[in-house]
Amino acid sequence: MHKKLCVFVCLLILTVLCGTSEAQTRVVERLPRYSRATESAIHGIVQEIPQAHRRQAPAGSYFVLATSTGPLDVQLGPFFRARDHFAPGQIVSVIGSLANVGNTKVLLARQITVGKQVFVVRNLRGFPISRRATLAQSSLTEDAR
Repeated sequence: MHKKLCVFVCLLILTVLCGTSEAQTRVVERLPRYSRATESAIHGIVQEIPQAHRRQAPAGSYFVLATSTGPLDVQLGPFFRARDHFAPGQIVSVIGSLANVGNTKVLLARQITVGKQVFVVRNLRGFPISRRATLAQSSLTEDAR
């Protein structure tokens, strides 16, 4: 009886672990990836800074950019808060990678320029960088001008 219970518990644990692994894989597949191949510079006006990210969007702060082709979600990554540095009506230039999230195009921002300030939120390979590094880079860029 004891052996049957141990086998059952082991099988149950394996089933749970395999199911969790498959679910995690599906989530990771849905997350957009930064690609230098789709990197472009887009100019526009900050239209809106939503309180919370949209359901299908990657986690982190973002703003909606009004462009000549229509509104575009600009995702800033998990370490940078849009509300602290941007306001609706500001003219910005964004370098980033265009990605699809569901039926929506999202620009995964790498660098945002507002006037003379430059904010670097991802490294050249597209990985988000810490808020401290972002602000240090911003002040270095400002000092150089």
